[in-house]
Amino acid sequence: MRIAVLGAGFAGLATIWHLLNHSKGTVSIDLFEAAPIGSGASGISPGLLHPFPGKKARMPWQAEAGLNATHELFTVASNALNRSVILSKGVLRPTISKEQILHFKECAARNPDEAQWWDKEECLKTIPGLVLDLPDAGGLYIKRGLTINPILYLEGLWQACARLGCQWHRTAQVDTQKLQTYDCILFAVGHAVKQFKNLEEIPITPVKGQILELKWPEELPPLPFSLISTGYVVMGPDQKSCVVGTTHERDFKTIDPEPEVAAPLIFDKINRFFPQLAKAKIIRCRTGLRASAPKRLPIVGKIFDKMWFITGLGGKGLLYHAWVGDLLSQAMLANDPSNIPPELWYVPK
Repeated sequence: MRIAVLGAGFAGLATIWHLLNHSKGTVSIDLFEAAPIGSGASGISPGLLHPFPGKKARMPWQAEAGLNATHELFTVASNALNRSVILSKGVLRPTISKEQILHFKECAARNPDEAQWWDKEECLKTIPGLVLDLPDAGGLYIKRGLTINPILYLEGLWQACARLGCQWHRTAQVDTQKLQTYDCILFAVGHAVKQFKNLEEIPITPVKGQILELKWPEELPPLPFSLISTGYVVMGPDQKSCVVGTTHERDFKTIDPEPEVAAPLIFDKINRFFPQLAKAKIIRCRTGLRASAPKRLPIVGKIFDKMWFITGLGGKGLLYHAWVGDLLSQAMLANDPSNIPPELWYVPK
């Protein structure tokens, strides 16, 4: 079987890996992607993976399956690189409202093996520079939380795929007649999937996300793990810089980085719990367009006899890409989507 895959982000590379793995390398896969690894929306991911996102810190639908599958691919990528893609273990979610205090305490009580409630004293002792204004504020420490280097992870995943025979064609323009020569075609191009004929009506919205790379203040010790509140703070691999984010811009005029737009939006979030970064030097601004779906779940589907698509991973790409990519790869190989949950399946009109 000859398969063409368009897109080298989380979804595209994860599905390629599972296609090669399930078929024992007997399928032939051509990857079409003009941009370098990590230059799209997947590359600006903060690399945060944990089971308790959102204002109420509740586990999302099928989060356990997603976490397990993603952990497996972290191992695949790390083995391919002969180095770990993990930057730090553990995640702290500082509280900034009375509602968060209530929800985070409830989360810790429901999940004692995975999370802990840290009072203000514990939080401030562990994270110098952290600010908690409310009298009974604290933080949810997520033991299973991880922070990875997303670009390194994508590079490792690509190398693992390449070793099983995947060929990379560094172009985004694929002739329609050439695509017809393949037995199976996968569109894994995020928001750009709507540019293809018969896929224009997929219910996704492009959302511009910008992140800032900052110089870490010399007077502060590096963070032992990432912080997530209204925004996030993630230490860089060199421990001398950090990444903060992100914006969620639905009304934008350009896809290029706009630090003058991103900085006030991001610092407004960060200053609520870590104001020590307010005057940090901006090293660079990076941007990408995420595909946001109505239910905040990935969208998988098929058109005609051999054209498949995966999109809509949005801000949960790291959580869902490996698991959904696994399901999709099995459906493609069997030409049977019955294993894909109805929550993910979409039939274009």
